[in-house]
Amino acid sequence: MLRHIGLCVAIMAMLLLASVAAKANDLPPPDPADMAYTITLEPSLKNTARCLGDLSTALCALETFIACEEIPEMRVNPVCAKAGYKLPPPLTGEFKRMEEARPKDTTVYRMAVFYRIHSSFWPSPEMVTQIKRYTRHGAYQELEKDHWIELNDAIVLVQQGRCISRMEQECHARPSSYVMHAIYKKGAA
Repeated sequence: MLRHIGLCVAIMAMLLLASVAAKANDLPPPDPADMAYTITLEPSLKNTARCLGDLSTALCALETFIACEEIPEMRVNPVCAKAGYKLPPPLTGEFKRMEEARPKDTTVYRMAVFYRIHSSFWPSPEMVTQIKRYTRHGAYQELEKDHWIELNDAIVLVQQGRCISRMEQECHARPSSYVMHAIYKKGAA
């Protein structure tokens, strides 16, 4: 149900200048600036995600997608594929050799993702064209083959941060970076 890409500065400026309100009640509403939700699988950390694993609404699908993307243990859950998350291909060549040569880290870590919905809206056709044009250059060149946003997709701008700490340490973080997600109706690709 989701396509994803990290947000570049040009798109961020374009989105912040566009004050397009959500046209449908099914888009996740913005959260207050002082509100942050926690997605975690750690039993010692409080999970405040509203509906993780439930794909019945756009908000629930988005929470599930964020969890699948950020928490490695979650990625093998079948609900991740239903939410639109695709496992990255296995490492090959030089990357695989580098990974195999690294010493194994036996430290136990805790992980949490902190996020808030910054805004959500239906982009105009012109905005979709602009986003596609910006993402066809540089680091996002590979997206030319598989556009991550199409007409009739909703855009959700999420402010999120991740905490990875040793098990004996506290896990504190606040949402900091912005990530843009495109939500599309089930069955559309």
